[in-house]
Amino acid sequence: MRQPNITTKKNLIICMTPLQVLLAVRIIEQRPQETFVAIMITYFNNEKYRYYFEKLKSLCVTAHFFPILATKPLPRVLALYQLKCLVNTYNKQTFNSCFIASIDNTFAQLVASQANYHFLETFDDGTANLNYQGTYYQNQQPNLISRIIKHTLGIKLNTQVIRKLSQRHHTIYRNQKNITNNINVLLLAPEIENKKNDFTMPKKTINIFLGQPIIDLGLSPSQIITLCTQYKIDYYFPHPREKNTIDGLTYINTPLIFEDYILTLLTQKPESEVVLYHFISTAALNVIALPQVKAFSLYSPTLYRRFSGIYLLFQKNGMTLLEV
Repeated sequence: MRQPNITTKKNLIICMTPLQVLLAVRIIEQRPQETFVAIMITYFNNEKYRYYFEKLKSLCVTAHFFPILATKPLPRVLALYQLKCLVNTYNKQTFNSCFIASIDNTFAQLVASQANYHFLETFDDGTANLNYQGTYYQNQQPNLISRIIKHTLGIKLNTQVIRKLSQRHHTIYRNQKNITNNINVLLLAPEIENKKNDFTMPKKTINIFLGQPIIDLGLSPSQIITLCTQYKIDYYFPHPREKNTIDGLTYINTPLIFEDYILTLLTQKPESEVVLYHFISTAALNVIALPQVKAFSLYSPTLYRRFSGIYLLFQKNGMTLLEV
């Protein structure tokens, strides 16, 4: 855990997912002379989320893990009150900046509403920031009960207010419109991306199929096996929501999220190239800027009609589409 220095600026950073932790780590690394307090709010209390919390904690002077396991309304309200009590332990401090990614989440909004700070800054919550018809670009209209709860708990900020107040947005998506015009580009893997001009012909190619719940796509296990055979797939990286395994595929079993796994793989095998095949996995978009990564998005006419917005986003970011 980083040791505080009374002369340095102290910031507050709010994370809700492992990917947000990876980006938070990059933000912290860009500010070596500043210190951070972290609050990780999560709907999952499992090994993977604990692993990423410990990663975040190691870079902060203080870090809090706040799991929300309740699903019913009243216990959720109690969890909001408990989170408010946690944030209020810092009410005698004024942070320099407060960093928030999940700008539409009530729990994250509570922290940003209750904490004292000079500047509000935002960072990516995955490709939600690139969905211009999504909730991050809409004005929230909470019902009466939600408005009463938010007023009682002192949740003054909502999505549109956070967009307006954000002094700067930190993003891994280059040359893309985001929730504010003042952009700071984050390199997901600086040690790799800064050497992109040094990467020439790979000595080895690793083909990975990035899985998704196939039932959602109307696909069968036999179709996935056929595609993996056609594209000479070496490994299959399962989606967290996939419940069943497909016989005949070599699975990647790792506690890491996909983006982190790819970064680790390329660090360990710098002379290799990773070729990704997937249908509509936005995780592939997060690593496509890496010089050692190529990505192909598979589609059928039916899938393209259902998910045209995602496919257009892939094309806009230089991903090749393959019809199957």
